[in-house]
Amino acid sequence: MPRKPTYGELEQRAKQLEREVREQRLGKERVFESEKQLQAIFESVGDGIGIIDKTGKVLKINRRILEVGGYSEEEIVGKRFQIFKMFTPSSIAKMVSAFAKAVSGQHVPPFEVEVRTKGGEKLDLELHTSPLSEGGRFLGGVAVMRNITERKRAEEALRKAHDELERLVEERTAQLTKANEYLKREIEVRKHTGRMLSETNVKLHMLQRVTEAVHSTLDIRQVFKNITDGAVHSMGYTTAFIMLLDDEKKSFEMKTLSTRQGLLPYIDKMLGFPLREFTFPVDAMPNSLIRSVMRGKTTVARTLSEIAYPFISRKICSGLQKLRGTRNYIVAPLQVEGQVVGGLVITSSQEEISKEGLSLIELFTRVASQAIANATLHRKAVQAEQQIRQSLKEKEVMLREIHHRVKNNLQVISSLLKLQASHLKDGAALEMFAESQNRIRAMSLIHERLYRTDDFARIDFSEYARGLTRHLLSIYRATAPQVTLTVEIRDISLDINTAIPCGLILNELVTNCLKHAFPGGRKGTITVALSSPQPSTYELTVRDDGVGIPKGIDITTTKSLGLHLVAILAEDQLNGEIRVSRIGGTTIQIIFKVS
Repeated sequence: MPRKPTYGELEQRAKQLEREVREQRLGKERVFESEKQLQAIFESVGDGIGIIDKTGKVLKINRRILEVGGYSEEEIVGKRFQIFKMFTPSSIAKMVSAFAKAVSGQHVPPFEVEVRTKGGEKLDLELHTSPLSEGGRFLGGVAVMRNITERKRAEEALRKAHDELERLVEERTAQLTKANEYLKREIEVRKHTGRMLSETNVKLHMLQRVTEAVHSTLDIRQVFKNITDGAVHSMGYTTAFIMLLDDEKKSFEMKTLSTRQGLLPYIDKMLGFPLREFTFPVDAMPNSLIRSVMRGKTTVARTLSEIAYPFISRKICSGLQKLRGTRNYIVAPLQVEGQVVGGLVITSSQEEISKEGLSLIELFTRVASQAIANATLHRKAVQAEQQIRQSLKEKEVMLREIHHRVKNNLQVISSLLKLQASHLKDGAALEMFAESQNRIRAMSLIHERLYRTDDFARIDFSEYARGLTRHLLSIYRATAPQVTLTVEIRDISLDINTAIPCGLILNELVTNCLKHAFPGGRKGTITVALSSPQPSTYELTVRDDGVGIPKGIDITTTKSLGLHLVAILAEDQLNGEIRVSRIGGTTIQIIFKVS
């Protein structure tokens, strides 16, 4: 039979149980406190954290995941990650592969995935996983997701900047390589130029004189002389002369000659006549030389016979060639507008004519050709100017005569009307004839002004208006004895197409004022004005301080012939605007533009 514990043992056992109960309670409190701390850490960490079970179902997530994706906790917790729409298909594949490795106990390194937030934004995340196991059994895992979008963007920007820098470096390197090669060539060219500069300085000075001459004078002999003197005295040639084809193109005539000092008398003696008077018939030239020159090609001959025989005998050719040891004869054609008009002939004691020498000779021919062209153009221009002046003078005489005849014809018409009116008894008819005469007089005055002036295109409207109004005032002096007429026009000229309608309008309006504005011999003033307030815009004004036009009369629709004529001329001829004012008499203003 087992022994019963003593009271002391029971007391000791009770105290031990009490301690164990107290320790368990304290352990639970510590566990609870730890869980609270872990939850606080779980929620406050900057990365997204999720816990999944062994099937891939999400058990728990922190707030950061919700903030990053914009999804609610209900849309994620309790669902398998394989069906999440927030991950792209390629990212789901990566996660499934990593999950399979974790289940099999393999190490899963961090990897990157792409997600689409609920708002449609694309984000890059870096995923770190840790398995949860117990006793070797896989229970699930913890996934830590870090938003690396900004880092990826920065890396991409850095990569692009690096690529651009590489491109710029390569481009700059290529440029520097090219520049270096260019500089090497430039140095060689400059060295060569430096060597040649001293040799060509005199030649360049001579060329400058020659080219300046062609632009500074129309005297082709002076230009030719500069060329031949330069060829002999600066280039070192023996003889140089220029010959031009005559008008019939049958022979070349000597125009300018330069030789080394003391050489010309020997040449004249051997030829038997002065070289300056030398004329070379075209049909006496060798065929090969004719073909070459006429095609515009420079010919280099080794003997004088090649270019002068049979016109000059072989004996004379041989003797001339021995003078100063001449070795080369150059014949370079002169051309104007593609046609050969002459040639530059040069003899040289040099063994060979260099390319540079030939280039300079061809430059001489271009300068000489340009001088000929300039002189020809000047001569034609002078002739054309003389013809134009003569033609202009003839046209001025003809135009003056036309205006004179038009004026005379208008006067004849006016006289015929006056003669016809002398047989009329009806006062209204007589008045109509008189008004028609005044209109003819208005047009006649314009043609009279034009044929009396040097400018047939425009007429001084101020003088014209004064002459017309004086004429009208003299006609109607009996009906308007106390009317004063003032013309306010200064320095305005109109072309004939504008002056004629303006003159007719002025005639009608002033006539109307003199006839109707001052009944019973009333005293008053008529003012005629023409101004240009803006460029190409004119205002023709006729103003009186008489009784005024009745309010019921519209100038544009009235049956009065004079006012109707004014409307037609203003609107149809001048494309203008008519303004009428009845304040203090009558003011009629025509506003029009002239292009």
